[in-house]
Amino acid sequence: MNMKSLKMPRQLTLCIFILSSVANLLGKLLGVNILVLCSKPLIVPSLALFCWLLLTREGVRGRRVTTLILAMAFGALGDVLLMFSDQGFFLAGLFAFLIG
Repeated sequence: MNMKSLKMPRQLTLCIFILSSVANLLGKLLGVNILVLCSKPLIVPSLALFCWLLLTREGVRGRRVTTLILAMAFGALGDVLLMFSDQGFFLAGLFAFLIG
């Protein structure tokens, strides 16, 4: 992939990150739970994808990028697991954050 072909996906992932973050905040402020449930799982993965695309553009590769993406993936998993009210999901979410 050349650098110009990465510009559009970078902008798209940044827009998804911003929109999902704003939607999540609005959902919490207004008490619209469905908005929170739909937007929260998109925040960290869109940020991770944006970071990966940005690092790719800058020529950063290897273990650093892999470690960052894995840490963000476990953070996203933790976020999703903490959305459930069961104690088992809570502990699994905390464990996912610990691994990340």
